[in-house]
Amino acid sequence: MKLRVILIALLFLAPLTPSISATPPKAGAICSKAGVTKNSDGKKYTCVKSGKKLVWNKGIQIKSAATNKISNSPSPTPSPLPGMQTQNSNDVRNIIIRYHRPSGDYAGWNIWIWRNSDDNSKDSPISSSGINFEGVDSFGAGVSLTVTGMRDFKDIGFILRQGDWITRDIGKDRFITNFDSRGFAEIWLIQGDENVYTSKPNTTSKP
Repeated sequence: MKLRVILIALLFLAPLTPSISATPPKAGAICSKAGVTKNSDGKKYTCVKSGKKLVWNKGIQIKSAATNKISNSPSPTPSPLPGMQTQNSNDVRNIIIRYHRPSGDYAGWNIWIWRNSDDNSKDSPISSSGINFEGVDSFGAGVSLTVTGMRDFKDIGFILRQGDWITRDIGKDRFITNFDSRGFAEIWLIQGDENVYTSKPNTTSKP
């Protein structure tokens, strides 16, 4: 009889137990597989390498599928994500790319990005279809990614383009060259401005 009462009580309490999957991962917390992502509270979290450990990054705001408007979410403070690998001891680079268009028209825009060799003879595309932005915040569109296989490459090249080369923003190739000791880089880009900013720029006077 007591066992039956306990089982009935557990059945009633089960719906009250909060879902573990709904809890956002804590930045720097241990995760199980590099590249795995988890969406929670409007953010996308990615499992990245940190030395011999795998940890969650701080996440990036996800743009709502119901609207193409820029959200009013505050722009994250420019700072390295936790758990980045050391650049000198491995071939991994962790990057955040942020892109500002004054009109807020980010539909179809993506990033053609490649591992750049010294003489361009061994250049290697990171994705055959380009990298899509993950979300939009108060600065603009943004994406975080982990690039492996960098041991034989000096830096990372990129082009901002619309669709499959319908048009591009800036007519020359640009490069991500400034990585910290953990192999991390965060860059800010502005439509029509060829500079690759390594800290958040003022967009009020830009085209």
